[in-house]
Amino acid sequence: MIVDDEPPAIDALVFLLRKAEVQVIFTTTDPLQALEYLAAHPDQSVDVLFVDIQMPVLSGLELIRAMLNTRQVEFYVLVSAYQEYAHESYELAPEILHYLLKPVRQAALCEALRRVEKRKQLMQVEEKLQLLRTDEEGTPFIIGRHEKRQRNVRIPLAELICVESRNADYKNQVVLTTVAHETYTVRNTLANIEASLPSPPFIRVHKSAIINLHQVTSFNGDFLWMSNSAGDPKRISIGLTYRKQLYDYLTDKNDVGA
Repeated sequence: MIVDDEPPAIDALVFLLRKAEVQVIFTTTDPLQALEYLAAHPDQSVDVLFVDIQMPVLSGLELIRAMLNTRQVEFYVLVSAYQEYAHESYELAPEILHYLLKPVRQAALCEALRRVEKRKQLMQVEEKLQLLRTDEEGTPFIIGRHEKRQRNVRIPLAELICVESRNADYKNQVVLTTVAHETYTVRNTLANIEASLPSPPFIRVHKSAIINLHQVTSFNGDFLWMSNSAGDPKRISIGLTYRKQLYDYLTDKNDVGA
């Protein structure tokens, strides 16, 4: 995504990004329009936002402050003709990874993209190592970000009913659902989550879903229903590949585990 009040600057950056084989999903000269785009596409995930600093209505830094609350943009790269803004911008948020001076050169842009990719890889390693933890009493938990309250919360594994991957726009992000039907997000892959959880009772039942066998209330040939203390049981599809293993566990409760 690119936000810059100068159309020629947008065109030049789009040209350079396409040369670097980077997909540009949205451009605008109006910072408010960028916020409206994210609000209209709540499932859209943006890897990096290139944003000018000096703009009318909202400056680039003010736009970033507003976008940090949406958590839809992973990283930010600032673009400006003025070097003096660099120090202030880096102090705003750790998600700001680079500062490009206009006119932007291909080599400088490639360095910014390299930093973005390096930070993404580092975050994936850190998140994989920190997925499953235990509290002072030895109770295992996982940390997820509450989707409504937008804060990190400890989720005891016993309260977790399922883990589901999101659509393609949310790469490397999964949703955790608890018995209270609260939902949390974790930036990681379903495969990493599966490798970290004890099995049983956590098993894959679909290419996009892991369930807690202790929280299954009923099942048939195609679906199973999970506990939900806040309302109707949550329905999960059963993938054909995982059907036999699931039925073996459900028909032999002694093998479900702790």
